[in-house]
Amino acid sequence: EEEERRAREAAAAGDGWTVVRTRKGARHKNQDGSGVNLQAVSKVRAESNRKEASLHQGFYHFQRREQRRNEILELQSKFKEDKKRIAELRSKRKFNPYQI
Repeated sequence: EEEERRAREAAAAGDGWTVVRTRKGARHKNQDGSGVNLQAVSKVRAESNRKEASLHQGFYHFQRREQRRNEILELQSKFKEDKKRIAELRSKRKFNPYQI
């Protein structure tokens, strides 16, 4: 395994390339030991997927407007539910000694 790696490095160095060795990301290499940092590759892939998803979401103006409206309606409904829940909690907290 070590000999194969040295042979690859020698072949790369023989072509006029300088082989640079770093310890950064040494634990996160692929199976053949070529030095591709898997974390960096997955980070780039995740970033490209995120950009791609944001491109397709709300492309037209009416889609963004509907999305904003839906978010506002959802927040309003949650606020009303919370308001009811708080009112119930407040009514339970009151002490009335004459009530049986």
